Amino acid sequence: MAAGSRALVNLSVGDSVYVKNVLEVAGRVRLEGLAGRSAVVMLLAENEAGAVKEVARTTVRPGADTVEEAVRLSWTPDSLGERKLTLRVEPQEGEVIVANNELSTFVQVVDGGLRVLYVEGALRVEQRFLRRV
Repeated sequence: MAAGSRALVNLSVGDSVYVKNVLEVAGRVRLEGLAGRSAVVMLLAENEAGAVKEVARTTVRPGADTVEEAVRLSWTPDSLGERKLTLRVEPQEGEVIVANNELSTFVQVVDGGLRVLYVEGALRVEQRFLRRV
């Protein structure tokens, strides 16, 4: 990497997620020559029509000149099907290599999940905690 560059070096996400459930996306971004300057990392998701939309973002502020930072973002899909997720770091002004500023993967959004029916005669304390889940 050239001085003053940003690159995504890892993207970790599950193969599938239930619709309307939160999907955690983890990645690692390498920042070189950017001590004291921030870098914006975005999570982009493709919808069923194929349009790409930013669904989450975070800012990384490195303390050292060269650092590799972990980032965690989340996304809640609202429709079924295969979706392309892209983790992207904004390029540094004058950055020579920008091809390594994003990583993509596909996630299958499926119907289902856990549904619970809790039936009991009298109200009890446990019901309050189950409703929060």
